[in-house]
Amino acid sequence: MINPVLRREAKTTLRNWKIFYAVAGYVLIVTIVAAIAIWQLMYNSYNASFDPASMINVYIGLTVLQLVLVLLMTPAFTAGSISGERERQTLDLLLVTKMSPLSIVIGKFLSGLSLIALTIISTMPIFALIMYFGGTSISYIFAVTAYMLLICGAFGAISIFFSTVFKKTVTSMVFTYIC
Repeated sequence: MINPVLRREAKTTLRNWKIFYAVAGYVLIVTIVAAIAIWQLMYNSYNASFDPASMINVYIGLTVLQLVLVLLMTPAFTAGSISGERERQTLDLLLVTKMSPLSIVIGKFLSGLSLIALTIISTMPIFALIMYFGGTSISYIFAVTAYMLLICGAFGAISIFFSTVFKKTVTSMVFTYIC
């Protein structure tokens, strides 16, 4: 049985064009950086040859880029979950339902993290392309994906905490970024 808050949030957010553009823009940024890095490695060498050992630097660079983008996107998707309900004056309606406050918070948390997990998983083919050129293995790709999801969960929990403490979304986002 799926959480009712998660089900409603998934239906309303995944039907929105903004989410499609956010995921597409995220994947486009990572793809452009990877393409430029691979092109630089292939065509800017002395012999116009390719060294697979140098792909480790591309892998590390893309991992850092993805970490920065995830840390910037997580508060945008989760910091306004509870405080946004307060601002729209719909939190009282949620609290009146038979759901416990914990299940409401967990549903909001999982709905925010599901979108970020979608963006993280959508970049796995780009990392697989780096694996194709050498320098890394499939275990590293799964490890970095699991690490990003773990970091996303921790940062999302901090963001949900500040969303429940403060009444304004902007304040919760600022305190999340400060923390």
